[in-house]
Amino acid sequence: MDKSRLKRMNPRRNAFKITLIYFIVSLIWIISSDQILGLMVSDYHLSVILASLKGTFFIIMTSLLIYFLIYQNLDSIKESEERFYQAFNTNPIAIVLTEKDGEIIDANQSYLHLTGFEKEELLGRTPTQLHITTPQIQENIAQEFKDKGEIKDLEVEIVIKSGKKRTVLVSIESMSLEGKTRNINYLYDISQRKKYEKKLKNSLKEKEALLREVHHRVKNNLQIISSLLNLQSQFVEEDSKDILMVSQSRIRSMAMIHEKMYKSTDLTHIFIKNYIENFVSDLFYLYGIDQRDIHLHIDIEDIKLGIDTAIPLGLIINELVINIIKHAFPQKKGNIQISFKSLNGGYVLKVSDDGRGLPKDIKIDETETLGLQLVNNLVNQLEGNIEISQVQGTEFTITFNELIYEKRV
Repeated sequence: MDKSRLKRMNPRRNAFKITLIYFIVSLIWIISSDQILGLMVSDYHLSVILASLKGTFFIIMTSLLIYFLIYQNLDSIKESEERFYQAFNTNPIAIVLTEKDGEIIDANQSYLHLTGFEKEELLGRTPTQLHITTPQIQENIAQEFKDKGEIKDLEVEIVIKSGKKRTVLVSIESMSLEGKTRNINYLYDISQRKKYEKKLKNSLKEKEALLREVHHRVKNNLQIISSLLNLQSQFVEEDSKDILMVSQSRIRSMAMIHEKMYKSTDLTHIFIKNYIENFVSDLFYLYGIDQRDIHLHIDIEDIKLGIDTAIPLGLIINELVINIIKHAFPQKKGNIQISFKSLNGGYVLKVSDDGRGLPKDIKIDETETLGLQLVNNLVNQLEGNIEISQVQGTEFTITFNELIYEKRV
């Protein structure tokens, strides 16, 4: 509908236009006609007759003018209502017209198709009387409409004629129709969508249960391997025993992640603080370290990391702490510091000690030590950088960003 028609249908604009035209025409006619009569007629009786004719003519003309303007306005209203009813009857969304008390005035074909009622069964009755809604639901809808003046996409369960339930989104607004204020109710059937959502939620729960079980089984298998290595270490020479202990610590660091995944509500991320504290304490226990001799200082933000980042990070810390325990403190006394912080959208890991330090010419990417080679490879896996400082002891500083992998299907 164009702007000119919208203006023509505006009641205030039309009322003002009619009043203004009537006032101007009346003013011009009264002033001009009185002056003309005063100049042309001197006889009193004749002037009275002409004044009466003038008044009668003015009444006829203004009545015709008012009739024309009102007819034009009513024609616009009729045209607007015809357009409304055409859109009402052909709309694919279920629409029902009601009085303020909920009594049904009219319903379109989509509403009849949704509810299964014939139009004659609906007219003059309320949805509560037809058992489409309960009195409590109807009361809640009425209260919300009273408070807000309209309702937008309110999810409601209705009962259709067959007795089956449907879930619909209800929107209600009031409008002036045929000179009265009526409520127009829109109902959008989302029953199928709700059914799909329920299936999707059930499927997601099943997958979560399966993934949780996978984490549990992986953790159990890794713990079995760790126990086997522990048993095997009792029957080998001292040099081989150390290799088995290192391997055991690596396996336990990975097993602990799967254990936390199994117990967590989030099956893809863990909070790193508790994880690091626990497995470093396990390392001290595994190597028989008394924390009164080698003091552990941990400063870790409680950051949530994905499993693809947490596993290599845990292995890095595992290798560095083992290296410190084995080589940094000949007298078995000293301090180990572990710091993990977020910085500029990335992360910084610092592992340091105040022990005797590494050889001065060591290069992390050229070392022949298996543990440091593994550290270098894991840092590369994290796409990070590693720096070594040897001022008072040794400090490893590793910077990286969390790995972002495409979601697996």
